[in-house]
Amino acid sequence: MPASLPGESLTTNTTGNPSAGQGVIFDMLSGPKGSPFDKDTAGNASTGGLSTGIGFGPNVTLSIQNSGFAGYVPPLGARIATNAGFFQNEVPGQTTPGGTSGNGSILYIGGGRMVTQSPVLKGRPFMPSPYINNFMIAAAGNGQVRDQGAGPAFTGAKMNMTFNNTGPIPNGTAIVAPLVNRSGTTLPLTGSCFAIDTTVVGAPS
Repeated sequence: MPASLPGESLTTNTTGNPSAGQGVIFDMLSGPKGSPFDKDTAGNASTGGLSTGIGFGPNVTLSIQNSGFAGYVPPLGARIATNAGFFQNEVPGQTTPGGTSGNGSILYIGGGRMVTQSPVLKGRPFMPSPYINNFMIAAAGNGQVRDQGAGPAFTGAKMNMTFNNTGPIPNGTAIVAPLVNRSGTTLPLTGSCFAIDTTVVGAPS
């Protein structure tokens, strides 16, 4: 089955598009309904879970250092949360802490994918071929739906460490479009969180 959200019914989690309950993170390859490893041809289902990503999540708001005035925007690559180690515009699972884009090796050994060698080399018929598109950690809950896009092969919504320099922003409201506060609480001025990017992304490739 796809990733389940606490607070939703079994039916909604398995056949619907859940959004209620506490926010969760999940793997883009198996978490959304119809994703590449949601189910195999025999109907065997994945857990939709995530084996990495400790410390990331949409549920926490963070206080920001050196930002005691409205209008302040941390520079790209700046460490923005005291003792937390997160960086402005960091996309979990996709970018390095300094803000540069990586490949699927950030999440998966070997990049998460193998391809057949052509021509096939003796003793090495397969080689790592990391995912380079849409392999990031996805999030749902606190009002954010799990399954993004038209389907039936849905994708998920990525997170982005985003700074608030405008005023109190309630849950479900854009911090800076298309980045929405889904922390489950109001984000204070000069606070930051892993906002949900509502831009629909394509399938991992």
